[in-house]
Amino acid sequence: MQTPTQLATGAVVVFGRAAQREARKLAGRRRDSFARSAAVLLHRHALAVAEDAGADVVLACDEGADAPPSLRVIRQHGRGFGERFRNAVSDAFGLGYRRVVVIGTDTPGLSAQMCRRALEILAAGDSRTIVVGSAADGGNYLLGLNRFEPRAFTGIPWRTRHVLAATRRALHGFRLVTLPQLTDADDEASLVRAANEAASPSTCIATLRRLLAFFAETPSPT
Repeated sequence: MQTPTQLATGAVVVFGRAAQREARKLAGRRRDSFARSAAVLLHRHALAVAEDAGADVVLACDEGADAPPSLRVIRQHGRGFGERFRNAVSDAFGLGYRRVVVIGTDTPGLSAQMCRRALEILAAGDSRTIVVGSAADGGNYLLGLNRFEPRAFTGIPWRTRHVLAATRRALHGFRLVTLPQLTDADDEASLVRAANEAASPSTCIATLRRLLAFFAETPSPT
């Protein structure tokens, strides 16, 4: 596997959890087999998006997550989501990258073109240029930086509808570029909305739509 100095100086970091953990928030009234299949498809979609973005791909995953042997892997560490997220970005810059774009595994509408756009904005900017993908629930689905900036992770109420607003306040004085709003799949209802809004669905998302249609017609277990 090539090193960052041999390839582009940018990386797309896929920040994700093991499928069985991610499936818990998607289950709702659905059966476990549906939730796990949906989580696997979302994870594969995120990896495909990253691989098509034209930069190195780094998988930041927790214990138990499937990590393809061809990928550079960062193991998540820290006590909570915010600390694990912060450490993953810091670790990615520690590998030698000059530009880092981080995405999650729960945004079906995210495309490789959007990740490439984030990398282009960073490349054309300076150390105070930061790219944010705004989620419909008030969070972020993408974060891009030209350096590790602790303020982007300080005092942020992660996993709430106040993440984007808090990020703007924390990064006052930076050039903050916002990408188009997308829907994150945070539960069963938002998963349906997010899958349906994908403008150019990948193979994984097309399969997810068929899975949703199938289970919509199948009675939920009592």
